[in-house]
Amino acid sequence: MILLLILSAININIYSNKDTYLLGESIIVWWEIVNTGDSVDYYQASAISATNILMTEGEHLQFHDSTGREIPGDKISGIFVTKSKSGIPKVQMEEIKPGDTIKSSEEDLIGSLGALRFSEYGGFFNKYIRPGEYFLSFYVFGKADRSEKIYSDTLNFFVREPTGKEKEEWKLYKEFMANLNNTMGKEMMEYGYELLTKHPESIYIEGSLRYLEIIFRSWGRDTDMKEKMAPTARKIVGYLEKNVGKFQGKERTLKETMNCITHGELMLGTPKEEVKNKVLQMKLPVSEDVMKVLEIKQEEIDTKKK
Repeated sequence: MILLLILSAININIYSNKDTYLLGESIIVWWEIVNTGDSVDYYQASAISATNILMTEGEHLQFHDSTGREIPGDKISGIFVTKSKSGIPKVQMEEIKPGDTIKSSEEDLIGSLGALRFSEYGGFFNKYIRPGEYFLSFYVFGKADRSEKIYSDTLNFFVREPTGKEKEEWKLYKEFMANLNNTMGKEMMEYGYELLTKHPESIYIEGSLRYLEIIFRSWGRDTDMKEKMAPTARKIVGYLEKNVGKFQGKERTLKETMNCITHGELMLGTPKEEVKNKVLQMKLPVSEDVMKVLEIKQEEIDTKKK
């Protein structure tokens, strides 16, 4: 990676999970803020929130294709810069000691960034990026008065068109994503179930599981919606529980599977302790979110592994 500019002892290194993606496939990025100096330094605290740094105040994000054309995207609301009584912008700063590394969460660029849309009607998680070569970088403030900018290195990746069997998988996944904001939701889930059962090896499985989990979380708060969607949700969760072995060797997909099972079972009304026991018995990687939701302790996972 080539560092564009260093204005302080803090470096920002940005990463992606792959170099080349299929059209519409989830593009997972994360970064590290590193103090390479020998004294305590400071960085913009909101940089750890990917939704803040990537989506709020577009000037911070530098995302373009090989022609230099900027990639459009939605902004996610959130407090990024506040003003004091004097009207001077202030940024929440965080201390970082020499040798320390602060890691961000993983974030998906698809859904919020891109010139193409899954559905003409808009809604959440609707954008994706056309095939081509792309460059992504950003900066954060190193001082509260915004007099110093700390630039990341530049991430380079490619998006390609589906070929052969991938075309059929893409067609299903696109319909799945296009119906994501359907108020009834059932049609969207049926597309997800068809993709899972017909193409379990598809590269789009990881993304479909990620968005199904989001839907399960949302429906868990709506009694009427939960009742309407329960039959299809049960088919999906049941399939995952019986066929989780199909995703062996794909750690991110396995974690998304466990997220989906966890929130799907909870949405369907399965007692938390029963869901916890089921998850532990599978002896598979689980996310921090699942551990928190099910109140799983690290030693419980280690014991199951033995």
